[in-house]
Amino acid sequence: MSERSATVLAYHEATKHHFDRYARGPGRLDWASQPDPFRRYPGAPVIALEKVALAAEPAYDAAWTRGAIIPAPLDRRTLSQFFLDTLALSAWKRSGAATWALRVNPSSGNLHPIEGYAVCGPIDGVCSEPMVAHYAPEEHALEQRVSIPLPLWQRITAGLPGETILVGLTCIHWRESWKYGERAYRYSQLDLGHVLGAISVAAAGLGWQASLVDSLSSREVAQILGVLDAAGAEPEEAACLVLVTPQGSKIRDVLPDSDAVAAMTELTWQGRPSRLSRSHQVWPIIDEVAEACRKPSGVSPCPPATLPEGPAPGEVRAVALRSIIHQRRSAQDLDGTTPMPRSDFYRMLLRTVARADGIPFSTLPWTPGVHLAVFVHRIQELMSGLYLLVREPGHEERLRQAMNPAFTWEKPEGCPEGLDLYLLMPGDLRKLAMQLACVQALAADGCFSLAMIADFEEVLERYDPWMYPRLYWECGMIGQVLYLEAEAAGLRGCGIGCYFDDPMHELLGLKDQRFQDLYHFTVGKALEDPRINTLPAYP
Repeated sequence: MSERSATVLAYHEATKHHFDRYARGPGRLDWASQPDPFRRYPGAPVIALEKVALAAEPAYDAAWTRGAIIPAPLDRRTLSQFFLDTLALSAWKRSGAATWALRVNPSSGNLHPIEGYAVCGPIDGVCSEPMVAHYAPEEHALEQRVSIPLPLWQRITAGLPGETILVGLTCIHWRESWKYGERAYRYSQLDLGHVLGAISVAAAGLGWQASLVDSLSSREVAQILGVLDAAGAEPEEAACLVLVTPQGSKIRDVLPDSDAVAAMTELTWQGRPSRLSRSHQVWPIIDEVAEACRKPSGVSPCPPATLPEGPAPGEVRAVALRSIIHQRRSAQDLDGTTPMPRSDFYRMLLRTVARADGIPFSTLPWTPGVHLAVFVHRIQELMSGLYLLVREPGHEERLRQAMNPAFTWEKPEGCPEGLDLYLLMPGDLRKLAMQLACVQALAADGCFSLAMIADFEEVLERYDPWMYPRLYWECGMIGQVLYLEAEAAGLRGCGIGCYFDDPMHELLGLKDQRFQDLYHFTVGKALEDPRINTLPAYP
């Protein structure tokens, strides 16, 4: 085992919650050092974007079918719409004298460690030359960090369609560790997966497609985004670039011109990152795992995944895509009584299965490695109990061998074709689901809750430690699908990052690190708090 691999495995074990102890955290919240939720780059020119009003078209379900939405041109209005549907504010909340912002993309503790960037060529009404710009969600604006000479831009984007933008994502781990301590690296990567899902769905709503640029090293991403200097307690850790193009675009493999990428560091960058906190608590283990998980130069990208064809387009409900995107919230409390129709449950699970040309999972280049252990509580015409959704059929036999041999592995009644869902153990498991989710009632009071079980050991051995955060990206993307699907079904979802890792493994009969639990989620009927008022995102 390499030193980097050992660092990752040691981090994962050290940050597990147990019945008798939690992962190391701050113990109490130091409100005086609470991070500013909005990073700015003072000194960088600000480009205001349009605050495009919500519209009835396209329909929510249409966005899930390639070719159903005609590709929109790339201009100021569509770029504004894209960021509104991806990283923007969705509302302000007020309770007494306190106000706080909610965003389109969900985040653990509403802390939002992910920063977004636009890397683009000239766009009419936005910029007259290629640029890198930081997205400022509070203002819905771009902060232009650097202008890129056209010849250099052409070298970086050789072989890409003309109407192309690159979306850069970075992560400020301090925003999460302020509250969650050492487990914050996990939560930050889940949040990044939420954003990747949001990017894919927002792009589809414009007739565009999103693809992870998997041929770049972490250093090259940092060079392009201008975050190479990662010193201090509040650095932005370069995560990834996402290529956004019109659907149907023919794209050759994106092979970076390393010299062109390195030349980005020689340009004149504008603005300095704003300080988020006046003091910090340092968690060295987060810096260690972040360094171990950086993708080195010269590493081959993941081989393209071979995915099954998607099912024929189903019912298109009279629900607007952007209404669903902007009304999405994390449930704080569930009523514990409302059931879900079985047809809605199956449709929701089908949306979490990766399909050829389907969103959002076609954004990720690797074969799906995460499966869902589902606690069914209140699904009409479906027996309560523990189920398993195998999201990659090739993993079924390995899962059977690794899990409790007493499980039944029965297909439930009415299960549609293409959904590899199995009943493992019947029974009322509400109390158990709650206990495993750090005794949170949310896990028992919904229609169902679930645990995301990753093909852990083999994936890390096959790809190296840089795949560790990507497993969380996949989990976060599943979570984003569940958030949106819950809203479309008249319900609400909530991600659950606090759960007891190894006790969940014991329930499933998992005895080693071949499979690991990385995220929990619940869906049900939300109870609203009448003491909290909702205000517009952009008055």
